[in-house]
Amino acid sequence: MSSSHTQQVGNRLRTARGHLDAVIRMVEDEAYCPDILKQMTAVQGLLEGSGRMVFRNHLETCVAKAMQEGRTEEIVDELMETLKFDKRLLRPTPEEPTQGGTTMAVETIHVPEIHCGHCKSSIEGALQPLDGVASATVDIEARLVTVDYDVDKLDRTALISEIEDQGYEVPA
Repeated sequence: MSSSHTQQVGNRLRTARGHLDAVIRMVEDEAYCPDILKQMTAVQGLLEGSGRMVFRNHLETCVAKAMQEGRTEEIVDELMETLKFDKRLLRPTPEEPTQGGTTMAVETIHVPEIHCGHCKSSIEGALQPLDGVASATVDIEARLVTVDYDVDKLDRTALISEIEDQGYEVPA
């Protein structure tokens, strides 16, 4: 896998792990079920995105090489077998339009000042009500804010501005 793909997949998986840890804490703390489900959706989205990145890398490297070497039938059989187990690899990426025409993106923002539950509540409470935000989650340990949002309604600058309005500095 290329170094850029390795770094991107690793970052997504670490973020997913942080979200999953948060989901476990929420379940143990008997949090409100819809809040738990939102966090679980964020984990699933990160895992699906990671899978698509790995699959794309495979297509660009291993599949292309196999076809150049004349092993087309072998590699197509391998792909068909792979897709049999995970059809989600063929879903649109978060940056692609969905059927409703909405273009969604996932933005992960590092906020070094996050350190407690109040920080989490403050940031999530500011982002989640914004028109266009599907989910906003804070991973306290990783000090990351992950936002799934409609790019036609918001952009990274607007998200950062909202975080900074809560008193947190977001490094450039």
